[in-house]
Amino acid sequence: YDRSGLWSALYDVDVLSGNAVLERDYISDSPVWVSSISYCFDTKKALIHLDYVVPDGSVNGVTIGRELLYGGSLDKELGKYHRFPVKPSRMQLLRKYLEEAEKECTWVEKFRKKAGWVVDGGKHKFVLYGRNGILIKPEAGELERMYSGLRQSGEREKQLEAIFETLRRNPLVSVLIAAAVATPLLERIGGESCVVDIHSLSSAGKTVSAACAISLYGNPEKLIIRWDGTPKGIEEKFNFCDGIPCHLDEATSVRDKRHITEIVYDAANGVGRERAKAGGGSINTGSWNTIVFSTSESSLQQLIGLAISGLDARIFPVEGHILRGYSASEVEGLSAT
Repeated sequence: YDRSGLWSALYDVDVLSGNAVLERDYISDSPVWVSSISYCFDTKKALIHLDYVVPDGSVNGVTIGRELLYGGSLDKELGKYHRFPVKPSRMQLLRKYLEEAEKECTWVEKFRKKAGWVVDGGKHKFVLYGRNGILIKPEAGELERMYSGLRQSGEREKQLEAIFETLRRNPLVSVLIAAAVATPLLERIGGESCVVDIHSLSSAGKTVSAACAISLYGNPEKLIIRWDGTPKGIEEKFNFCDGIPCHLDEATSVRDKRHITEIVYDAANGVGRERAKAGGGSINTGSWNTIVFSTSESSLQQLIGLAISGLDARIFPVEGHILRGYSASEVEGLSAT
């Protein structure tokens, strides 16, 4: 930024000898620079993030795949962005700058769009809270809301004390806690996803017990999924919860029995369905290893009402008054903890 308040353009300098400049060839009409480089474990692609200044002085950003440096249509890709300051005739100079900038970059941001296992540097790492040097960057919308729940907060000792006291008074809760603890291990041991069907009367503490298990990973209120959501939306949430448990609440709110059957199969199969996408072709919502807690007053088998081959193998029923002996105030206190 020079003294006159005008942005200087990015330029390429050829040196004749020593400090004598042979030529100064401008690449862009206003500043453009590499702000960061990242690697996505989901797509297995490296990304280059560029910032550039538009005429009103504001800064815009653009992300391109690193493969465009090696024979890709760099001008065609960058031409999509409003007022990008490099002319097509200058793209080769920009490509040269990007190659040099990449060499100088000593830190690459690593990320994936969901929780779960990755192999980084020959080691298996579990991605959850942005540890191990790997961030989670979910898609915008509901998945961002769920990700905001993957936080460690409050007093861990107080939480564990409440969980152990609950287990002592109600051993049935141990099924849920064990399932929650086992979820990250499914992929490593070749285990299969399944649905834990928690059903009983409305005052049996089903939702609070599921929340107690989910709280081992984050805020259960943020990680809850509605049964009456769209199949695609629910599958996207299963995909995000790769390696951690999730909670489907209020199965009785679903009127279409086929919807319940489809979701149970999808959850246990661990892969989304192929769906047509705009412009042709197909896409699925990903794959996952998870244990889904379903809470309802009626069992899933009762709600479906049909004997469907293989469905019972995908459902683990937990029936009964799961918080027996707890008063309403105690259930409320456990929920708050």
